[in-house]
Amino acid sequence: LGCACDMFDQIAKECTAKGSNAEGWENKNKEHSCKPQCPDGSNYQTGPKPVPSCGNPDGGGKTQTACFCPEGQVLEDEKCVDVGECGCEYGGKLFEIGAKFDKPEECLSCRCKDDGEDCEEITCKTKCKDDEIEVDVEGECCPECLADWVEA
Repeated sequence: LGCACDMFDQIAKECTAKGSNAEGWENKNKEHSCKPQCPDGSNYQTGPKPVPSCGNPDGGGKTQTACFCPEGQVLEDEKCVDVGECGCEYGGKLFEIGAKFDKPEECLSCRCKDDGEDCEEITCKTKCKDDEIEVDVEGECCPECLADWVEA
């Protein structure tokens, strides 16, 4: 946005702060050059803040004027993508559809599907020797074997 656009934006913010809703002023006149360039398929409009993305498909609870994708799509890497193409998000990472991932804190093993994730409890295969005992370890899903647990 140019210098004049920044000035108009500041004035609009001040007006809105004083009770006059000036949000979306950029959309009122189609002939001016203050409207930002949005990625293909998206429109500059008022919507949730932050903008809906794969990691947060509903966006936030506040509002803003920004580039938004049509219903059923989210903005990811400057492109509008169908929500079903996003994959699954866990621990700040995005997993592609078909990918397997573990949720160790919940003792779950999951597969990312187009309609969400399919998870099941992690199966433990702990098998201790005769002179070992099975011990639960804090923060781990499966017990471990402990040898030399008794000293005479």
